[in-house]
Amino acid sequence: MLVAPFSSLSIARNAGRLRFLLPASAARVARLAMSTAPQAAAAVSVEYAKSGRSTCKGCSGAIASGALRLGASTPDPRGFDATKWYHVACFPSDASHPLGPVESINGFDSIKEADREELHELVKNRARDLTAEPSPKKVKTQMSSPAEGGVR
Repeated sequence: MLVAPFSSLSIARNAGRLRFLLPASAARVARLAMSTAPQAAAAVSVEYAKSGRSTCKGCSGAIASGALRLGASTPDPRGFDATKWYHVACFPSDASHPLGPVESINGFDSIKEADREELHELVKNRARDLTAEPSPKKVKTQMSSPAEGGVR
């Protein structure tokens, strides 16, 4: 913790105010330390929605009661796990939400066989998307970007 000499503080004349500022400063330092800490990978879970109150973080649409949903749980800086729910089709395909083997998803054993097949297809599609070559239009756009000195 960084400690400044008491004489350099502008509020040294009013010691009563200093008492209230120190805990807030310590809290700011703790928040900064938590925000710069490396983030753990999200734990993925699957379940049927218990009610119709949750919303998909991908499309912002409501997830109907009884619909299959995927959740990404990450540790929150306040000390508990926060779960973001997604429709199966809206689940992000970036590295921050790795699915891994489907059998390792929390709750995979408690869903119906048809829904298990849907998750297998999702994993196959994600693997195919990651290994696919970019379309010729994207390659052409990247080659002629102004930042690389291309012609507009």
